[in-house]
Amino acid sequence: MPELDILAIVNFLISQLFTQAPIFLGLIALIGLVLQRKKATEVFLGFLKTMLGVIVLNIGTGAIWGVVTSMAGITSKAFGVAGVFADDQAAYGTLLMFKVPIDFAYYSSMIFAVGFIFMLIIARFTPFKVVYITGHMMLWWTSTVPSVINMGMGLTGAPLIVVSSLICALYWTIPPYILHKYDKEWIPGAAFTLGHCQYFGEIGAVWTGKFFSKDPKKDSAENIKFPGWMKIFSDHTVSMSLATAAFMLGISAFVGATVVAPYTGGMNYLVWAAMQGLTFTAGVMTIMLGVRTFLGEITPAFKGISDRLVPGAVPALDCPTVFPYGPTAVLVGFLFDLSAQIIATLVLIGIRYPIILFPGPIPFFFDGAPIGVYGDKAGGWKCAAFWGFVSGLAFVFGGAMLYPMTGPLFTERTGILTSNTDQSVFITIIGWIVFLIGGKSLPIWPKL
Repeated sequence: MPELDILAIVNFLISQLFTQAPIFLGLIALIGLVLQRKKATEVFLGFLKTMLGVIVLNIGTGAIWGVVTSMAGITSKAFGVAGVFADDQAAYGTLLMFKVPIDFAYYSSMIFAVGFIFMLIIARFTPFKVVYITGHMMLWWTSTVPSVINMGMGLTGAPLIVVSSLICALYWTIPPYILHKYDKEWIPGAAFTLGHCQYFGEIGAVWTGKFFSKDPKKDSAENIKFPGWMKIFSDHTVSMSLATAAFMLGISAFVGATVVAPYTGGMNYLVWAAMQGLTFTAGVMTIMLGVRTFLGEITPAFKGISDRLVPGAVPALDCPTVFPYGPTAVLVGFLFDLSAQIIATLVLIGIRYPIILFPGPIPFFFDGAPIGVYGDKAGGWKCAAFWGFVSGLAFVFGGAMLYPMTGPLFTERTGILTSNTDQSVFITIIGWIVFLIGGKSLPIWPKL
């Protein structure tokens, strides 16, 4: 009888099941319902509907992804500069191909498993009662963190796994716990909190919201009143459609038909740009439908886990879960985050910084949007705009400094980096610390 390859089984579970959001969240719902001793039919339906909801959400994400990827490519070509493209999936997939200086596939799998156990222990025995279950976002950290620590301190083996797992587990519990102290006021039943990678902006917003408005509800983006015919903008789907279409048209007109033509499939480049704006909004609407579907299943199912395994814990879920609580604020955060990323990129080009980080598809929307919601709830639309803008700057400037600390991604000149604000901020800080501990110079102005 052939021996069981434990590592191969762990790798299969992580790479084929746990990192697939529909399956992972479906299994969470299934476990929760089983722990509540629900009937087999209820368990199956909860498992299936949770997966379907996430798949619908992913369809909406795919629509948005296609739009912003095209615009990022157009922007890159228009500037005529070689730089680094921010994309989590590409960065993770590229790192897994490297066996030197460490076997990233092995270490990422082990850190995911050990870090998840550490997270459950922290949630069970400390006040930080949060269980982060956005599987794909967890995976990006399990590859980038060990890369930076290995580069800075030279750790390998069990020490690298333990240190990296602990850092990941602390990140998966403490920031969402901080946010939950605030979002439980407006998330019905305080049933969940945010589990993503832009806590820098959201925590900044909830901590400083009082300086922007004494009455956030009055100053909320959702309460903006438009005169006369402009009242159509009070419908967030209309306002988002028009704003994104105008933005796409503006960029396309600025760079010209020649640059845009390769993306249009033969369509007139301005018509194509307008349709991209409408497609973006349709993607957001689809996301919201998916959110409503899977939240209706996973929230009650999670009660079984919180009651029996981690009493009192709440799930930290993907960022689209908060979009319905501030649909106009989503647009505010997105647009200001995007504007800041474009400005920061131009600054890097202007100062001739060796690494030009072009805004990636994910932070275009999925960082600015939730920051907008939390900012609006804490301090009105001005807070949402301010922290969306600050986070956009932090993403680009921080990411440009992080890239030289990521080992193979930099040394092999892959031109790919992770694409969320917290990686650019927190992992850059972690990198500086471990480089100092390791006695290495900080690559603030790297030599290519």
